[in-house]
Amino acid sequence: MNRLTVKILAACAALSACAPVALAAQTPTPPPYVPPPYVAATADPTIPVFDDASIHFAAPKNWRRIDLPPNPDLRSQPIVGFLEDKKYDATSIGISIEPYDDILERFNAQHEDALKKSGGFIEHRAQVTLANGMPAYFVQSSSGDDISATRRFEYVVVDGKRGIIVTLVSRRGVVDEATARRDLAPLAVVLYPQRG
Repeated sequence: MNRLTVKILAACAALSACAPVALAAQTPTPPPYVPPPYVAATADPTIPVFDDASIHFAAPKNWRRIDLPPNPDLRSQPIVGFLEDKKYDATSIGISIEPYDDILERFNAQHEDALKKSGGFIEHRAQVTLANGMPAYFVQSSSGDDISATRRFEYVVVDGKRGIIVTLVSRRGVVDEATARRDLAPLAVVLYPQRG
């Protein structure tokens, strides 16, 4: 080997020994985890919360959470419920999830059709966005008559893999639309994380 080749090889060896140290010194440390604003806002341990991969919901403060057992006979699984502690009128909030990978409009149409087939009447429907910007439908319906009459207020959402329905149900006349929207407002849904 000639002298020039030896010097080049020596320089390369010296640089390669220093390279990991230089690269390690330049690699920035990742920023600390900061929870999304809707999660940070529910740090109060007295507020009942439901969280999963794409859903966050915080019930009003005077409600309690009830986890529901899975029912293999139902396609749409009610997975969690919330009951208002101080009310005699059995006002409740439920979250139902079912596998669904089509568009929101079609999921809402199927849901409304199922409500009508079970004797419900759609009073009002509006395309809305949730507090975190996710598109949804707000659906108001009623069923029954006289003493058994109930009113439902629902957010219908699709997260890319599932159809999600968050429902507030009460006797007719107990909860109005403004109260239902206020109690359901903490709902936030994002696209379901893709595993790859």
